Amino acid sequence: MISIGAAVASYGEVAFSAWGVLLMISACLCEGVRLVLTQKLLINLKFSALEGLYYNAPITACWMVFAATFLELPNMLRMHRNAIEYAAHTAVSATSLLAEAEGATGHMRVPVSPFSLVTENAWTFAAAAVLGVGVNVSTMLMIKYTGSVSLKLLATARNAGLVLYAVVLGGEATTVTQVVGYAICVVFFVAYVMHKAQAKN
Repeated sequence: MISIGAAVASYGEVAFSAWGVLLMISACLCEGVRLVLTQKLLINLKFSALEGLYYNAPITACWMVFAATFLELPNMLRMHRNAIEYAAHTAVSATSLLAEAEGATGHMRVPVSPFSLVTENAWTFAAAAVLGVGVNVSTMLMIKYTGSVSLKLLATARNAGLVLYAVVLGGEATTVTQVVGYAICVVFFVAYVMHKAQAKN
């Protein structure tokens, strides 16, 4: 029923895109394979959460670097090259560039290197990295003690809840079909949780 609710919500999408749906289905299939293999490591082979992360993280990092090499790195290098050329042309420091770029208008008026943004916000990136490790460890623990199906259902219900929150309190544009579909997801997730709790008792 949760899957049906997600399908109904997708059908009612205002800006429906076949390419977007194809990407979403591909992502779901890849995530399903990842969750099943992770569960095999943690439950069947009795790995700890950190041991599972030890095997999972390098593969994930390789695929992310591979994708970023084609999707993000060319644009970053172009922006970096433009920033260097602008700095050489105007003979101003990188700090002045950043200050001017973050002027009163709030718009980027001069090219800024994305690499300089990383170094100037090192603590923010470090905090994001630490939080990322925490999220991955907690994900491993949840798979180990509740199973990959529960994790996937929780993620689906969370996404549906966020959309309903955005519609009710944020004024997000949506259709009745979408709201019904997301409501089905949330209701049946609650029913699933209650059934699991009763089964344990």
